[in-house]
Amino acid sequence: EQTKQEQFKQDLARQAETARQQQVLNELARLAQARQNAAQQTVVNEYSERIKGKIRQKLNRALCGDGNPQLIFDIALLPTGQIRGKPVLRKSSGIPACDKAVEDAILLSEPLPVPTQPEIFSYFRDLNLNFKPNE
Repeated sequence: EQTKQEQFKQDLARQAETARQQQVLNELARLAQARQNAAQQTVVNEYSERIKGKIRQKLNRALCGDGNPQLIFDIALLPTGQIRGKPVLRKSSGIPACDKAVEDAILLSEPLPVPTQPEIFSYFRDLNLNFKPNE
């Protein structure tokens, strides 16, 4: 009888230790995933800024006035940085000449700089570009 109780207590202790170890492993995996996500987001932000910079180089800013217009374009990209189809204006700046100038600058910027890692490029396949020409 005593041995069964001792065995039962040992089994419970082993189960508790296994559960605690699994919790530690889960937490380590969660932290590793969070670090990886943060690193990927850094690369995504870096390439987004590179894309905007390349577009700004080709842009005739005079057509966008002195204010702070903001546009949103959807751009479908290939892994080479080439644009599939035509950029789609989702939010106008309110200045038709500026909208057209930014669209032209996007097309003139081909190929756009994109990451080579497939898991990061997936963020750019269907790019939603929030663009402020005068920044």
